[in-house]
Amino acid sequence: MQLALVLAEKEQHVRQVQQAYGKVLATEELMAKSDKEQRRQRQTAQLAQAIALSVIR
Repeated sequence: MQLALVLAEKEQHVRQVQQAYGKVLATEELMAKSDKEQRRQRQTAQLAQAIALSVIR
């Protein structure tokens, strides 16, 4: 009987760890997408600035 309780607690703990790990993966993916978007926006702005400077000259 005690073994069943221990195994049930362990199973619950494993589920909690898996859920937390899933949240970590999701957060890391969102951060990577955000970084990629910010990098793209920065590159676009730099390109526009370079074009504007070349037109002025």
